Amino acid sequence: MREIIMKKTSLFFACSLVALSLTGCASLEQTQLNDKVVKPDMLVLIENANQAYTNKNWVEAEQGYREIIKTMNRDEFSYFRLGNTLLRQGRLDEAEDELLYAIELNPQFLEARHNLSTVYILKAEKQVQTMKKSVSGDQRQAVERKAEWLRKAASESLQ
Repeated sequence: MREIIMKKTSLFFACSLVALSLTGCASLEQTQLNDKVVKPDMLVLIENANQAYTNKNWVEAEQGYREIIKTMNRDEFSYFRLGNTLLRQGRLDEAEDELLYAIELNPQFLEARHNLSTVYILKAEKQVQTMKKSVSGDQRQAVERKAEWLRKAASESLQ
């Protein structure tokens, strides 16, 4: 699913850049991108952040999306991607905040909702790991089964 989104996003930005160059709009001070006014240097920043994301360079992608958000602070896709980079770095509370804001900006953003559920699964797994330390016997086996189920759910969700 994520690969399809990344391909669509890359295709969208590539088509946008081609359209800009064919119409000569790239030389203007600003242009329209997905109903948002975007300056040409912002297009480069978006492309760089997306490339870092595609290459799984989470720190560089995070920096790029944070920079984009400074200018385009109502862009739900940048908050979504920022949340994903934080999720990949294991920074679950921060990822949760960014994904929640992406959903606030666009309540129909299903991919953001999906990834937010992954954050919640990983948080639950951490709680289960903590529980394992304080139980024994049958309770410990039950907690270990829950931990295994959560690990499996999280790994399938992140693919």
